[in-house]
Amino acid sequence: MLEKLHPGGHFLFISTSELYSGLNSSPFNEDQIGCSNTNHPRSCYIEAKRCGEAICHAARQAGVDAKSARLCLAYGPGTLVGDKRVIYSFIERGLREKKIQLLDQGNARRTYCYISDAAYMLWRILLEGTEAIYNVGGVSTTTVADLARLIGRSLDVPVIIPDQTQTGLAGAPFDTELDLTRVQKQFGPIRFIDLPTGLATTVDWQRSLYAD
Repeated sequence: MLEKLHPGGHFLFISTSELYSGLNSSPFNEDQIGCSNTNHPRSCYIEAKRCGEAICHAARQAGVDAKSARLCLAYGPGTLVGDKRVIYSFIERGLREKKIQLLDQGNARRTYCYISDAAYMLWRILLEGTEAIYNVGGVSTTTVADLARLIGRSLDVPVIIPDQTQTGLAGAPFDTELDLTRVQKQFGPIRFIDLPTGLATTVDWQRSLYAD
């Protein structure tokens, strides 16, 4: 793709906040990097994104306007049936099973970014960004359990949380909050869409997917 870029063109690689895997003190900033091993359950994904960022950095050294955006937990309408990410999985279970049952106690913290907010930041970075790496994420922080409860209330279905003997999903980070100072300092304050508002449109989208 870099070879096909027109002279003077802009290039944006969509990286991931999972590069911070292994760090424990959030919010994470762009000058930090995680320390996950190659036997990490998601190592193929993490190492591929790390490689992509390195390629973009090499391109910048050659004069190409290439940037990387470490995107974290964007959500909203536009997904397909069977999406296994936690928000969509919870909504699907609520619609199909009339209940939401967690795999663990849901103590992990997640910070979500509505899709239009993510798109806005990505476009600004692509066209106007001057740094090599930017965090792209939201400010709506919740636990997985509270997320399930919020969706459960929206769908009017019970939320079942197991006892303490069960464990969480292997490789899943405990916290995903990003430091957005860089993107907001360069492009100005962002009026983020709050989680209840974003979830309402997301639930409506999922209803239409599973209407049959």
